Amino acid sequence: MFRFFRQLRQRLLTENRFRNYFLYALGEIFLVVIGILIALQINTWNESRKEQGNLMKVYAQIQQDLQIDTLNLQRSIEDLEQKNFRLTDLVERNIPVSYYDTLNAANYEGCERCRSDITNLEPFQYLDKGYGLLKPLNTVQNLKEDLLTNSITEFYALYLPLVDEAQSILIDISRQALMDYQQYDWFVDYADFGRSTYNREYVLYIFESEKHRRACAHYLIYSKFTLRVLREYRAHAIQILQSIDEKLDG
Repeated sequence: MFRFFRQLRQRLLTENRFRNYFLYALGEIFLVVIGILIALQINTWNESRKEQGNLMKVYAQIQQDLQIDTLNLQRSIEDLEQKNFRLTDLVERNIPVSYYDTLNAANYEGCERCRSDITNLEPFQYLDKGYGLLKPLNTVQNLKEDLLTNSITEFYALYLPLVDEAQSILIDISRQALMDYQQYDWFVDYADFGRSTYNREYVLYIFESEKHRRACAHYLIYSKFTLRVLREYRAHAIQILQSIDEKLDG
C-alpha cells in the first residue's frame, strides 16, 4: 500500500504533473488527518468506557454505604425519638412522684426514666467511602453532566456537615453536663455504668431538680434538630439508593 503511494508520487513528480501532485498531496494529508481523528475518537471512546466502568464500581460502593447507613439510621432515629419522649416528660413534669418514690435497690435497675439522657449519646456513624471515591472522578468533564453523580455529590455535601454539626453540639452538651455532675456526692454511684447503683439523691436530682430540668430543655432543643437531620438524611439516602439501583440494573 505505502509502496504504491510512493511510486505514484514519484511518477507525478517525474512527469511534471504538479497540479495532480498537489491534489495528491492534499489527499494524502487528508487521509493522515482522518486517521488521526479516528485514532483519537477510539481513544476517547475507550477512556469514556473505562471511566463509566469505574463509575459503576463507585456507585456500587455508595450503594453498600447507604444500605448500611439506612439500617443504622433507623436504630439511631428510634433511640433518639425515645430519648426525646423521656426528656419531654421531664421538662413538662409529666412524671408523677409515685413513679420514682417507690424506687429502691431491688427495682432500680429496671427504671428506664432514671437514666441521664443528657449525658448518654451514641452518635450515628455514617459511611462515606464511596463518596470519597466519587469526588476525584467528578472532576472529569463528562461526569459533571451526569445527573446521578450530581445528586449524590449534592446529597453528601449538604448532609454530612449537618450530621457532624448536630451531633457535635449534643456531644459538647453531654460533656458539660457530665462535668457538672461531678460536684454532687452521688456522682460516684452514677459513674458506675450510669445508673446501675441505686442512689436516692441522684433519683431526686433527675426528677425534681430545676437545674436538671432546664438542662434537659436545653438538650432537647438540639436533640430535636438532630432528629430532623437524621430523618432527612435517611429519606434522601433512600431516594439516592433507588436511583443507583436503576442505574446499575440498567
